[in-house]
Amino acid sequence: MSRPVNHAIIRINLSPLMQAKLFGLAWGFSPHECQHVNFEALAPACCIVEAMHLAPQEIRTYFVTTVTASRRRLFQVQQNAELLMETIRDQRSKGRIEVQAFVVMPDHVHIILTPAPEVSLEKAMQYIKGGFSFRLKSKLDIWERSYDNRRILDADGYDERIRYVHENPVRARIAMQAEEYPFSSAGREHLVDATPRQFRR
Repeated sequence: MSRPVNHAIIRINLSPLMQAKLFGLAWGFSPHECQHVNFEALAPACCIVEAMHLAPQEIRTYFVTTVTASRRRLFQVQQNAELLMETIRDQRSKGRIEVQAFVVMPDHVHIILTPAPEVSLEKAMQYIKGGFSFRLKSKLDIWERSYDNRRILDADGYDERIRYVHENPVRARIAMQAEEYPFSSAGREHLVDATPRQFRR
């Protein structure tokens, strides 16, 4: 006859700082990235968001790249590029995301965004990519399923990514200056939100 099993819950008391570092690993930071995050400042927020399973807003700004299916030059068509920009604008107006920079290239998109506190990055990208696909109503595949995302950790990284996004058309030789490219936030402050306070100098 088998003996009953007692399921015990072991509680370990950790300092807020140590909890923050453990949360950092759980949120997808590599050990190397953890060395560059001010976890002492984030520790109080970690205690609050533990039940939400979301990282504090201070570390939820991302540099995201997504490409079209088979690298089809879908956004070479002005109407399609404008439709994607409209989709992004609508998601901002609904309070689901804040957008710090973007560029719509012929076959891919770069965007720096901060999801709303209750919105995951995955859901934010679903709103953008799925929302555009619904509006376009194409019978062909529109997007590659996956996308690349990098969490922005500090002001230097933020400034570097902003420049990278805006200079993309110049590097691709489809614009002489970043502000000349029509499907970008370069020089168009009304299309984006304010710089997150943790990246302000």
